[in-house]
Amino acid sequence: RICLKRFFKWSGPLEEIVFSVGLGLGIIAYIVFLLGVLGMLYFLPIVIMILLFTVFGFFDLKKNPVQFVIKREKLSVMDIFTAGILLFAMLLNLAGALSPEIFYDSLVYHLAVPNYYKLYHKIADMKYIFYSNLPMVHGMFYTAGLIIKDEIISKLINYSAGVLSCFVLFSIAVRYFNFRVGLLASLIFYTVTHVMISSWSCGTEMMLTFFGILSLYS
Repeated sequence: RICLKRFFKWSGPLEEIVFSVGLGLGIIAYIVFLLGVLGMLYFLPIVIMILLFTVFGFFDLKKNPVQFVIKREKLSVMDIFTAGILLFAMLLNLAGALSPEIFYDSLVYHLAVPNYYKLYHKIADMKYIFYSNLPMVHGMFYTAGLIIKDEIISKLINYSAGVLSCFVLFSIAVRYFNFRVGLLASLIFYTVTHVMISSWSCGTEMMLTFFGILSLYS
Protein backbone atom coordinates (compact mmCIF):
# COMPACT_ATOMS: atom_id res chain seq x y z
CA ARG A 1 0.00 0.00 0.00
CA ILE A 2 2.89 2.34 0.82
CA CYS A 3 4.60 1.48 -2.48
CA LEU A 4 1.31 1.93 -4.35
CA LYS A 5 0.72 5.44 -2.96
CA ARG A 6 3.94 6.62 -4.58
CA PHE A 7 2.95 5.64 -8.11
CA PHE A 8 -0.82 5.22 -8.25
CA LYS A 9 -3.90 7.38 -7.64
CA TRP A 10 -6.91 5.23 -6.79
CA SER A 11 -10.52 6.37 -7.17
CA GLY A 12 -11.88 4.78 -4.01
CA PRO A 13 -11.35 2.33 -1.14
CA LEU A 14 -12.06 -0.78 -3.23
CA GLU A 15 -9.34 0.11 -5.74
CA GLU A 16 -6.96 0.93 -2.90
CA ILE A 17 -7.52 -2.49 -1.34
CA VAL A 18 -7.38 -4.71 -4.45
CA PHE A 19 -4.29 -3.06 -5.94
CA SER A 20 -2.50 -2.98 -2.57
CA VAL A 21 -3.21 -6.68 -2.05
CA GLY A 22 -2.09 -7.52 -5.60
CA LEU A 23 1.17 -5.60 -5.33
CA GLY A 24 1.79 -6.92 -1.82
CA LEU A 25 1.30 -10.54 -2.88
CA GLY A 26 3.67 -10.00 -5.79
CA ILE A 27 6.34 -8.60 -3.46
CA ILE A 28 5.92 -11.56 -1.08
CA ALA A 29 6.28 -14.03 -3.97
CA TYR A 30 9.56 -12.43 -5.04
CA ILE A 31 10.86 -12.44 -1.46
CA VAL A 32 10.11 -16.19 -1.23
CA PHE A 33 11.92 -16.64 -4.56
CA LEU A 34 14.94 -14.72 -3.21
CA LEU A 35 14.95 -16.87 -0.06
CA GLY A 36 14.90 -19.92 -2.34
CA VAL A 37 17.85 -18.69 -4.38
CA LEU A 38 19.79 -18.05 -1.15
CA GLY A 39 18.92 -21.49 0.25
CA MET A 40 16.83 -20.05 3.10
CA LEU A 41 13.50 -21.83 2.58
CA TYR A 42 12.92 -22.63 6.24
CA PHE A 43 9.94 -22.16 8.54
CA LEU A 44 11.42 -19.29 10.57
CA PRO A 45 12.36 -16.91 7.69
CA ILE A 46 8.95 -17.41 6.05
CA VAL A 47 7.01 -16.77 9.28
CA ILE A 48 9.19 -13.78 10.23
CA MET A 49 8.57 -12.24 6.79
CA ILE A 50 4.79 -12.69 7.10
CA LEU A 51 4.76 -11.31 10.65
CA LEU A 52 6.78 -8.26 9.57
CA PHE A 53 4.33 -7.57 6.74
CA THR A 54 1.40 -8.04 9.13
CA VAL A 55 2.74 -5.77 11.89
CA PHE A 56 3.96 -3.12 9.44
CA GLY A 57 0.63 -3.19 7.60
CA PHE A 58 -1.36 -2.98 10.83
CA PHE A 59 0.44 0.16 11.99
CA ASP A 60 0.19 1.74 8.53
CA LEU A 61 -3.59 1.10 8.44
CA LYS A 62 -3.91 2.49 11.96
CA LYS A 63 -2.00 5.62 10.96
CA ASN A 64 -3.71 5.99 7.56
CA PRO A 65 -7.01 4.08 7.67
CA VAL A 66 -8.87 3.18 4.48
CA GLN A 67 -11.59 5.75 3.86
CA PHE A 68 -14.69 3.66 3.21
CA VAL A 69 -16.74 6.30 1.42
CA ILE A 70 -18.93 4.32 -0.98
CA LYS A 71 -22.20 5.57 -2.43
CA ARG A 72 -24.99 3.77 -0.61
CA GLU A 73 -27.52 1.97 -2.74
CA LYS A 74 -30.79 0.42 -1.66
CA LEU A 75 -30.56 -3.35 -2.00
CA SER A 76 -33.40 -5.09 -3.80
CA VAL A 77 -34.56 -8.65 -3.15
CA MET A 78 -32.68 -9.69 -6.30
CA ASP A 79 -29.47 -8.11 -5.00
CA ILE A 80 -29.75 -9.99 -1.70
CA PHE A 81 -30.55 -13.22 -3.56
CA THR A 82 -27.52 -12.71 -5.83
CA ALA A 83 -25.23 -12.07 -2.84
CA GLY A 84 -26.63 -15.18 -1.12
CA ILE A 85 -25.87 -17.44 -4.08
CA LEU A 86 -22.36 -15.94 -4.35
CA LEU A 87 -21.73 -16.56 -0.64
CA PHE A 88 -23.01 -20.14 -0.97
CA ALA A 89 -20.64 -20.74 -3.93
CA MET A 90 -17.72 -19.38 -1.89
CA LEU A 91 -18.56 -21.67 1.04
CA LEU A 92 -18.89 -24.64 -1.31
CA ASN A 93 -15.48 -23.90 -2.82
CA LEU A 94 -14.01 -23.45 0.66
CA ALA A 95 -15.15 -26.98 1.52
CA GLY A 96 -13.40 -28.23 -1.62
CA ALA A 97 -10.24 -26.28 -0.77
CA LEU A 98 -10.13 -27.87 2.69
CA SER A 99 -10.05 -31.39 1.22
CA PRO A 100 -6.84 -33.32 0.42
CA GLU A 101 -5.23 -32.57 -2.94
CA ILE A 102 -6.15 -35.06 -5.72
CA PHE A 103 -5.54 -32.93 -8.85
CA TYR A 104 -3.05 -34.75 -11.08
CA ASP A 105 -1.12 -31.65 -12.21
CA SER A 106 -0.74 -30.48 -8.61
CA LEU A 107 0.54 -33.84 -7.40
CA VAL A 108 3.00 -34.12 -10.30
CA TYR A 109 4.45 -30.59 -10.39
CA HIS A 110 2.37 -27.66 -9.01
CA LEU A 111 2.83 -28.99 -5.46
CA ALA A 112 5.49 -31.63 -6.07
CA VAL A 113 8.08 -29.08 -7.19
CA PRO A 114 7.46 -26.67 -4.26
CA ASN A 115 7.67 -29.68 -1.93
CA TYR A 116 11.02 -30.52 -3.53
CA TYR A 117 12.16 -26.96 -2.82
CA LYS A 118 10.97 -27.42 0.76
CA LEU A 119 12.97 -30.64 1.18
CA TYR A 120 16.18 -29.02 -0.11
CA HIS A 121 15.42 -25.57 1.42
CA LYS A 122 16.20 -23.88 -1.90
CA ILE A 123 15.23 -23.57 -5.57
CA ALA A 124 16.55 -26.89 -6.86
CA ASP A 125 16.47 -28.81 -10.14
CA MET A 126 14.04 -31.73 -9.88
CA LYS A 127 15.18 -34.33 -12.41
CA TYR A 128 12.72 -35.09 -15.24
CA ILE A 129 10.32 -32.30 -14.15
CA PHE A 130 11.26 -29.27 -16.22
CA TYR A 131 8.79 -27.08 -14.28
CA SER A 132 11.31 -27.08 -11.44
CA ASN A 133 13.35 -24.68 -13.58
CA LEU A 134 10.36 -22.33 -13.85
CA PRO A 135 9.72 -21.05 -10.31
CA MET A 136 6.59 -18.94 -10.84
CA VAL A 137 4.52 -16.72 -8.56
CA HIS A 138 1.93 -19.36 -7.66
CA GLY A 139 4.73 -21.87 -6.98
CA MET A 140 6.32 -19.48 -4.50
CA PHE A 141 3.04 -19.17 -2.60
CA TYR A 142 2.58 -22.94 -2.58
CA THR A 143 6.16 -23.36 -1.33
CA ALA A 144 5.48 -20.96 1.54
CA GLY A 145 2.23 -22.80 2.35
CA LEU A 146 3.97 -26.18 2.45
CA ILE A 147 6.74 -24.81 4.65
CA ILE A 148 4.25 -23.27 7.09
CA LYS A 149 2.22 -26.48 7.40
CA ASP A 150 0.89 -28.59 4.49
CA GLU A 151 -0.95 -28.55 1.16
CA ILE A 152 -4.17 -27.26 2.76
CA ILE A 153 -2.50 -23.89 3.39
CA SER A 154 -1.40 -23.82 -0.25
CA LYS A 155 -4.93 -24.72 -1.37
CA LEU A 156 -6.39 -21.94 0.76
CA ILE A 157 -3.99 -19.46 -0.85
CA ASN A 158 -5.24 -20.56 -4.27
CA TYR A 159 -8.85 -20.37 -3.04
CA SER A 160 -8.25 -16.83 -1.80
CA ALA A 161 -7.11 -15.77 -5.28
CA GLY A 162 -10.56 -16.69 -6.62
CA VAL A 163 -12.32 -14.67 -3.91
CA LEU A 164 -9.97 -11.73 -4.50
CA SER A 165 -10.77 -11.90 -8.23
CA CYS A 166 -14.43 -11.34 -7.32
CA PHE A 167 -13.45 -8.25 -5.33
CA VAL A 168 -11.52 -6.91 -8.32
CA LEU A 169 -14.52 -7.44 -10.62
CA PHE A 170 -16.78 -5.82 -8.04
CA SER A 171 -14.43 -2.84 -7.78
CA ILE A 172 -14.40 -2.38 -11.56
CA ALA A 173 -18.18 -2.53 -11.72
CA VAL A 174 -18.67 -0.06 -8.84
CA ARG A 175 -16.37 2.43 -10.56
CA TYR A 176 -17.81 2.17 -14.07
CA PHE A 177 -21.36 0.91 -13.47
CA ASN A 178 -23.00 0.29 -10.10
CA PHE A 179 -23.26 -1.99 -7.06
CA ARG A 180 -25.77 -4.37 -8.71
CA VAL A 181 -23.59 -4.92 -11.78
CA GLY A 182 -20.71 -5.71 -9.42
CA LEU A 183 -22.68 -8.42 -7.67
CA LEU A 184 -23.86 -9.95 -10.96
CA ALA A 185 -20.38 -9.82 -12.51
CA SER A 186 -18.87 -11.55 -9.47
CA LEU A 187 -21.61 -14.18 -9.42
CA ILE A 188 -21.39 -14.95 -13.15
CA PHE A 189 -17.60 -15.26 -12.97
CA TYR A 190 -17.39 -17.24 -9.73
CA THR A 191 -20.06 -19.81 -10.57
CA VAL A 192 -18.47 -20.85 -13.86
CA THR A 193 -17.77 -24.58 -13.42
CA HIS A 194 -14.07 -24.33 -14.28
CA VAL A 195 -13.59 -21.45 -11.84
CA MET A 196 -15.20 -23.42 -9.03
CA ILE A 197 -13.20 -26.57 -9.72
CA SER A 198 -10.00 -24.53 -10.01
CA SER A 199 -10.67 -23.04 -6.57
CA TRP A 200 -10.45 -26.50 -5.00
CA SER A 201 -6.89 -27.38 -6.00
CA CYS A 202 -3.40 -25.96 -6.40
CA GLY A 203 -3.37 -25.10 -10.08
CA THR A 204 -2.38 -21.98 -11.99
CA GLU A 205 -5.75 -20.63 -13.09
CA MET A 206 -6.84 -18.65 -10.04
CA MET A 207 -3.55 -16.83 -9.59
CA LEU A 208 -3.37 -16.07 -13.31
CA THR A 209 -6.95 -14.79 -13.22
CA PHE A 210 -6.38 -12.54 -10.22
CA PHE A 211 -3.24 -10.88 -11.56
CA GLY A 212 -4.64 -10.88 -15.11
CA ILE A 213 -7.80 -8.99 -14.10
CA LEU A 214 -5.71 -6.54 -12.08
CA SER A 215 -3.52 -5.93 -15.14
CA LEU A 216 -6.59 -5.31 -17.29
CA TYR A 217 -8.00 -3.03 -14.58
CA SER A 218 -4.76 -1.04 -14.57
